[in-house]
Amino acid sequence: MSNEDAQTFSQLTTEALIDVPALDELTLGDIEFQQEILQTYVEDMPTCLTKLTQAFDRGDWEEFASHAHQIKGASRTACVKLIPEIAEQLEDRGGDLDDGEVRESIEKLEKLVDRVRDFSQDWKT
Repeated sequence: MSNEDAQTFSQLTTEALIDVPALDELTLGDIEFQQEILQTYVEDMPTCLTKLTQAFDRGDWEEFASHAHQIKGASRTACVKLIPEIAEQLEDRGGDLDDGEVRESIEKLEKLVDRVRDFSQDWKT
């Protein structure tokens, strides 16, 4: 991942990464429930990303696509933006991308999850 990408991710606002109106609608404005959703998401994502990486390292594209699909769905459920699009690309085209592209996409996912973690720690306090 380029330094420019890393800088861009560090400058993302909450609204650029979390669909706040959708999260409000999903939770009927319950801030504690929103915190719980985001906390569960950031707790579960490292395991999902590890499994995605392991499937890639083994060249198991069926399992890789399954884990990418799981990341996409969990992100959409938690009203997280940007991550579903990257995960969908990996799900649909993972085996067609070169190793560098896949590793860069996984690194982007990790950085974005880190940003969601940052936002969730101070969620509407």
